Amino acid sequence: MKLRFENPVLTKELRTRMRGARAYAVLFVYLFVLSLILFFTYFAWWQNQQRMDAWGGQDAAFAVGKTFYATLFITQAVLVGLITPSLTAGGISIEREQRTYELLSVSLLPRRSIVLGKLFAAVGFVGLLLTSSLPLVSLCFLLGGVSPGEVLAAYSLLLVAAFLYGVVGVAWSAISRNTSTATVMAYGTILLLFFVTLPLAIMSINRPFGGPNFGVGLGAVNPVGAVVAGTLTERYFGLALPAWAPALLINGLLGVIFAVVAVHRLEYPLTDRSGLLRLLTALFVGLLAFFVYGCILPGAGMLQFADAQNRLGILAGVTVAALCVLVPVFATGDGLPPGGVFSALDPRRLSKGEAPSGSVYVLLLVALCALVLLLGISENLRPRVLPLLVVSGAVAFGLGAAGLLFSALLENRWGALALTLTATLLLYLVPLTGLMSYERGQPGSLTDNVLYLSPFLAVAQIGSPGGAGFWDSIPPLTGGRTPFAVVTSVIYVVLGVVCLAAAQAVYRSRRRRRERVPVPVPVPTT
Repeated sequence: MKLRFENPVLTKELRTRMRGARAYAVLFVYLFVLSLILFFTYFAWWQNQQRMDAWGGQDAAFAVGKTFYATLFITQAVLVGLITPSLTAGGISIEREQRTYELLSVSLLPRRSIVLGKLFAAVGFVGLLLTSSLPLVSLCFLLGGVSPGEVLAAYSLLLVAAFLYGVVGVAWSAISRNTSTATVMAYGTILLLFFVTLPLAIMSINRPFGGPNFGVGLGAVNPVGAVVAGTLTERYFGLALPAWAPALLINGLLGVIFAVVAVHRLEYPLTDRSGLLRLLTALFVGLLAFFVYGCILPGAGMLQFADAQNRLGILAGVTVAALCVLVPVFATGDGLPPGGVFSALDPRRLSKGEAPSGSVYVLLLVALCALVLLLGISENLRPRVLPLLVVSGAVAFGLGAAGLLFSALLENRWGALALTLTATLLLYLVPLTGLMSYERGQPGSLTDNVLYLSPFLAVAQIGSPGGAGFWDSIPPLTGGRTPFAVVTSVIYVVLGVVCLAAAQAVYRSRRRRRERVPVPVPVPTT
């Protein structure tokens, strides 16, 4: 009987993978590496025990169990990050290279079945590798110090991490034209995700705040943090949650977004899934804003006002830094759509994948983050949310308009994306180099006005108690002491208006040039 949810691609991939000797060789090497590392860990513990016996001391058995647990699962976290992308990065691109994708695409299979079949075959094999380590993990139960809940949480979070890493490889395999490019981009993306979340894992492991059972926040999003801090309790705006819950939500939803991207890139004729992608991205940004803001301000009512202000400045800086990634992705495209930059005024285009509507979409994401912040913080800090919203919105508008200009000039999304990202980094970081030669408390020169280009100083002044000292010595552009937030917002709004006008001018010029091109008339043959 035919199953309702049968996936021929998944069946074929599983049979092909398990019939050869390669799968069993990988399984053997995986267990051999784990066993070897566990042996050296035990040998190091035994030597240390011999030295302690000479001094009359001895470690408890449960301490050895915890050491074995941490060693085994941290090693597995590293191996999962190394193995999973190699299984999925060539899933789609190798079909193109072997000229078999055309046969697959003309079948009755929907594109999501192709993506999910390739993905779940790889994730299922990684799950087999993880479960094969159960006999070694049983040693931890024999020695004590580890609960079944910790082991279950660690396995679950590693499996979700494998899903995320696998779907990243599938997405780049669908985007790239060859396997080598897809592999490099997949590993680069995974390394970026790993090192961005690694400081959160380190802080949760060290636990500088709270008691021994409380983490700082989002520590389990990183695979290393998931092993050690997966069962800790974290607080977000005073709400206590187990550390594994935010990790499952964030990594799982990010994986779904990459999966939709992969399906969208494979569909022919190309269908517009931008509405679904933008809906999922808005949900992801809202969740991320809640967790990031919540762990920076863990119940603002319990903090001192000065401390709460400083933390508000930190999370505002995090938001402005996130715009560096969001704006180039959504506000660039392969040229401008019919209507030019004014097509963004049509609300029906908001669910489309066009660059002008992408700029408006980023502004809505900024407003969503401000709404999450307003609902989470105490009343005495809410008046400061409006200046932060103005600065972030102005920066998003200015950078989005720059992305539209580059899109109109190059008519290539990847080139416009690279130029917009480069311009964003220059505007963010180059003005801050002036702080290296700046003397605090001394009157500034006219060249110090370049500091207004960096939004980090504007949001730092909003979060700085009193705003005195350093801020007073900068010569304001408007004469008299003017807040950084006002001047920076005006600069980015003017930059946005100029870039929009230039992009519309380029669009009209190219449109007139195309209309003047004569249509070739076929010459009759005798």
